[in-house]
Amino acid sequence: MANLTPQKGVSHVETFKVAGVTFNNRQKNLKKILEQKQSGKAINVGIEQYDYKGEPAISVTANGLDIGNLHKKDADYVLANKDRIIGFTDLFIDKFENEESKTIYYARVELLVKNKTASNEKSTDTETSAPTAQTPVAETSATQQPANVKKPFYKNWKFWVIVGAALVVIYIIANIAGLTKQ
Repeated sequence: MANLTPQKGVSHVETFKVAGVTFNNRQKNLKKILEQKQSGKAINVGIEQYDYKGEPAISVTANGLDIGNLHKKDADYVLANKDRIIGFTDLFIDKFENEESKTIYYARVELLVKNKTASNEKSTDTETSAPTAQTPVAETSATQQPANVKKPFYKNWKFWVIVGAALVVIYIIANIAGLTKQ
C-alpha cells in the first residue's frame, strides 16, 4: 500500500462531506462503521461512479456498506481529477443530537490527490490510479461536530455562563438598591 500522507510539493489532501447520510439505512450503517472504527477494526472505503437522473454521481461505501454520496460539485471534482487520486487518507465519522434530541451520524472522506504539474502530463505510475474499495483508512479521533450544524443556544455552556453572570449582577444591583428582603 502507498504512503497515504501528503508529501510537500507532490500531493495534498482534499476533504469531502458525505451527503445523503439520513436516507435509507445509512444512519445504521454509519453507526456500525463508527463502532468498528472505534474498536480498531480496519475500515475499507470505496467510491463508485453511477448515473443519477442522467448525471454522473459518486457513492461512498465503507466495509461494503452504503454511507452516502459526494455532493455534485465534489463528484465533478473527483471525476475530473480521477487520474490524480492516489487513495484515501481518512474516513471521519461522528454524531450529534439535533433539535429533537435525535442522534444524527455524519461523515467526511479525505482523498490524497497528486498535485498538478506545470506540464499537466499524465502519470503512468500505478499509485495514481483511482481508489478501490480495498484501500484501508487510517484511524482518527471522532470528536468534531459538522460546521453547518449548530447546537441550540441553551445547550451551549457559554450561554449559561452569561445567564449566571447576569443573575449575579441583578442580585448585586437589587442589594445596592435595597430591593431585597433583609
